[in-house]
Amino acid sequence: MKIEIEAARLARALSSARAVMKDNKVIEIYGHALLIAEGETLRLKTSNMDMTAEMTLPAHVLVPGRCTMPADRLSHALSCAREGAEVRIELADRDRVIVRSGRNRHEMMSMDPDLLGGLPDIENPICDFVAPVHEWLAWAAPAAHTKPELRPEMAGVWMSVDYGRMVIAACDSHHGLIRREDIPLGADALPDTMITSDVVAVICKLFDAPARILLNRNRIDVSGEGVRLSAKLGDVRRPPFERAMERKNFDSFTVPRADLQAAIKAVLPLTAAKNSMSVEVLVADDQMRIACRSDAGEIAVSDTDIEQCPPAPLRFSFNPRHLLSLLAAASVPIVRISISKDDQVANVLATSPVDGWPHYAAGALNRNDPHIDLAKLLTPEGLISSDVQEAA
Repeated sequence: MKIEIEAARLARALSSARAVMKDNKVIEIYGHALLIAEGETLRLKTSNMDMTAEMTLPAHVLVPGRCTMPADRLSHALSCAREGAEVRIELADRDRVIVRSGRNRHEMMSMDPDLLGGLPDIENPICDFVAPVHEWLAWAAPAAHTKPELRPEMAGVWMSVDYGRMVIAACDSHHGLIRREDIPLGADALPDTMITSDVVAVICKLFDAPARILLNRNRIDVSGEGVRLSAKLGDVRRPPFERAMERKNFDSFTVPRADLQAAIKAVLPLTAAKNSMSVEVLVADDQMRIACRSDAGEIAVSDTDIEQCPPAPLRFSFNPRHLLSLLAAASVPIVRISISKDDQVANVLATSPVDGWPHYAAGALNRNDPHIDLAKLLTPEGLISSDVQEAA
């Protein structure tokens, strides 16, 4: 095998392809990249036991063939090339590869290419469709659990078809994100699918435009613009989304999303101290007061106007960083916060202004937090009328 290719282009492709590689010191071949030269293209492939990434690049193929190269050493060799320069990669003999660029010469070991076969192609896929899957997964990823060995049913993003809509959702023990989209052409038979967190991260890194999706019950194949990723799917047990859904018996109010974000950020600096992970909220008389107190006794207060105020004052607490990450994912201007009267769980719900479907839900709030008591701080003169105070 002998090829010539622009060093910077190959370096960018290698950097992306290395996203699937894991630090596997036992199986050496998973630290190698497979280069396949044929026609006028070079295919660069990396793999582990669960994922395979493949990049297709234009190249000047002098002698077709294939070889493997240590990914870290190849990356170093490419970084030594001058800007805009080409490199020549040549398989000198069965297990020795030479990379040349100008006066630079790097020699490295090659292994048997058959050892890095990767995952096979999906035959007879259940569904074949095009969708902005990178956008959907990036939106839901903040709520996905990152430890599959502990909670496999929560360690990823769930996709399914429900009531004539495509559902993209993620949920851990604290909060969840639920999104509904029109079903893409060809996705009507989409099975219940769990895309694991590590696969989600790779898809979001490799793709930035709508891609073609092939699916069966065990595998997903994503391809587009010279990039292809094949991966195994995760546990298909349905995550406990009911934790993030609005309860039936509740009081609620609405608030502009931007105003709520600004109010939380105003008190955020004090929450960095130990035992100050929560902030407390009091809602009354068309106002919402957010407050927190640090271990040193410092106090931060932020007020904002609300709409559709509940008939009686509401009080609850929440983790500000959880809620900020979830608000950042919401794409609507108004959010509704509901407080369950039965189990004292608070939810944030953003509703799509187009079709009225629930677009986003978070079960990250807790009405009674034992770590903070700001009753006096949260009832200053003027925030709650005397009539309401007496009634309370």
